[in-house]
Amino acid sequence: MIARLLIEFTTNLSPDLNCDTDRDISSTFAQTKADAVLYAPYGGEEAGSGLADVLWGKVNPSARMPVTVYKQAWADAMNCKNYTESPGRARKYNADCDTSILQLDLERGIGRTHRYLSDAATYVKHHLGFGLSYTSFAYSGLKAAFAKSNLTVSVTVKNTGGVDGAEVVQVYAAPSKEAAAKMPKAAPLKNLVGFVKVEVPKGSSKVVEVPVDTTQLETAMEDGTRVLVPGSYTLSVGGHQPGDSEGDAGSSGKAVSATIAVP
Repeated sequence: MIARLLIEFTTNLSPDLNCDTDRDISSTFAQTKADAVLYAPYGGEEAGSGLADVLWGKVNPSARMPVTVYKQAWADAMNCKNYTESPGRARKYNADCDTSILQLDLERGIGRTHRYLSDAATYVKHHLGFGLSYTSFAYSGLKAAFAKSNLTVSVTVKNTGGVDGAEVVQVYAAPSKEAAAKMPKAAPLKNLVGFVKVEVPKGSSKVVEVPVDTTQLETAMEDGTRVLVPGSYTLSVGGHQPGDSEGDAGSSGKAVSATIAVP
């Protein structure tokens, strides 16, 4: 309520919205009344000092969204009795869930969360992994070396902005159609398989290595066993997940990608 009142009385000051609890930031109010959203849930007793440091530029923000934030219309329609994520596991629970938008979308093959959602442009406001900085970054030189027990991903990250900053380098893996055909229907479309945070001074570049345990590429089969399904996988590396147009336009720029072959 304090955040809402602050915005309503400072509409001529290009306001920021401070969400200092784990509350919904997909609301129409937040998206139309605020020029920026500063999301800082559960900051503890020093939250005020930390937020002041960010707002006054003493600290360059580098955190990322830990969850997927859906657009309000779809979020409001979700039924709290149905937490199914994958369309491959969609089933009817009760009369209420049978008629919910979520249930109908699951039956049409549209899942939820970054792992299963096939139509993010329609349903997602902020993706898991999204975040902004006071500087900007660019990615290049992606390399991926696959071994039996691990996958080493390296990429060059350049700070192209005017201030020092930290970047969260994220690695997502998505199976090819051929590999996906060998997986259960409920298998994810993509997975976050690794990430690291790195400090990059302004104007500088760093080669960043992200170790990925190959178990992160495994798929849970129908009998519950986990299998590293052979085939090709696309690795997307950047400051946000692939398909995030908001992230592409943000401080991390475009993600880079490469294909690996799993024997």
